[in-house]
Amino acid sequence: MYSDFHVHSDLSFDSKEPAENQVKRAIELNMEKICFTEHHDIGWCYEGYTSLVDMDRYNETISYLREKYSGQIEILQGIELGITKENINEVKEYIENANFDFIIASFHELNGKDPYFPGFWEGKSEAELIDDYFQVTYELLKEIKHADTLGHIDYIIRYCPSRDTNYNPMVDQKEVIDKILNHLIESDICLEINTSNLAKGFDFAHPHPDILKRYVELGGKKVTIGSDAHQSDKLGYGFNEIKELIEELNLEVKQ
Repeated sequence: MYSDFHVHSDLSFDSKEPAENQVKRAIELNMEKICFTEHHDIGWCYEGYTSLVDMDRYNETISYLREKYSGQIEILQGIELGITKENINEVKEYIENANFDFIIASFHELNGKDPYFPGFWEGKSEAELIDDYFQVTYELLKEIKHADTLGHIDYIIRYCPSRDTNYNPMVDQKEVIDKILNHLIESDICLEINTSNLAKGFDFAHPHPDILKRYVELGGKKVTIGSDAHQSDKLGYGFNEIKELIEELNLEVKQ
């Protein structure tokens, strides 16, 4: 099975799963590697949440797990950086000084709100918000040069009230998505295939297959695979389902 390069644990603010449970599950699935990519959202927009990694605890945990499971699995240190208009300069500085095996650039907020929360969807149509999300993603992503992968490019669809009923990205958002994909290719940043959508009952992973196919048409080949698991029973979820599409498109999976 593919190694999982997008994993959360109780080292992230939104998971209660002990990191060791994720390691044990990865070993059960015969993964060669697991990468802990805990949330680090500078200036998180919701009170009551502290979406920053306690790096002392993180480093201690990873060191302990590496020693305990040495020879059974390779454990990588990663980070998922949430990028916003408000924190872009701090994120760029953070990346420049970071010492991780793997960095995910992600977009969880638009106009100070996260699509996960119902209030995000008030005041504008779904179509307008989806357009805005991709436009902001491009405007901020083009300032990022040194991330390893772009996480869940169409994250907004995961929580869209109408699900994916009216989602036709390479029709409605083709121009801006092309710009995003071209930037990834030119900057040697991978595109993540994130299977969390499948775990939530969608019939496609992130990104929508049409985006993935367009990526290949534009010359893109490099992808990373992540379950975005916040619970150990979701680790590696859907990896076998996406294998056929990856092989069909002749994609190169970073492992």
